[in-house]
Amino acid sequence: MPAYRFDVVPVAAPRMNQADRWRRRPCVVKYFEYRDQVRALAAEQGFTLAEEFLLWFQIPMPKSWSQRRKRMMFGEPCRSKPDVDNLAKGFFDCFGEDKHVWSVQMTKTWHDKGGIVVTAPHNEYFLKPHFEYKSGAEYESSDYAKRSDAQYEQAMVKRRLMDKLLDRQEKEQYEHEWAWREHQGRHEDRWRPAGKHQVWRPDFEDFED
Repeated sequence: MPAYRFDVVPVAAPRMNQADRWRRRPCVVKYFEYRDQVRALAAEQGFTLAEEFLLWFQIPMPKSWSQRRKRMMFGEPCRSKPDVDNLAKGFFDCFGEDKHVWSVQMTKTWHDKGGIVVTAPHNEYFLKPHFEYKSGAEYESSDYAKRSDAQYEQAMVKRRLMDKLLDRQEKEQYEHEWAWREHQGRHEDRWRPAGKHQVWRPDFEDFED
């Protein structure tokens, strides 16, 4: 089974009632427009629902996110609305009868633009956002490659911070040991016998600081 791609933002199936026939809610209007687009793209590619396939929803990242956050979240699992089961229902309803479908693998990830990928289950291209880039130059300029660079930069920053923390801990430990040695050297001649044990007799100068 080849990979079919629908360049359209996935829309979840809304809960409709009898009043939607004349009220025309925005979510219902948006869903019918989405269904028409999916049907048109399916007709262009000759796509029909198979008995088993993998359904991959690519959710576009919000425009309010920074470029760094977009690079970090590209291809990561999407754990926010819309629900993946509602997205699947909205996709299935575009084709009418779907009783012959008995196995579907579904996934939902963040992407730079909205899309739906339908391919065979356990496909080697599954969850590899860079599969659509044909050449190495296109991959290097893609968000997937930029995300890898951002992860490397973040790891290096974390490593430098850890090195600074370890150096500071070693310095503090050395200063503590040196202060303790000076303290012992300053009071080593103040020990005198008192019964069976050696005890330290403090002087008033120890409390001047």
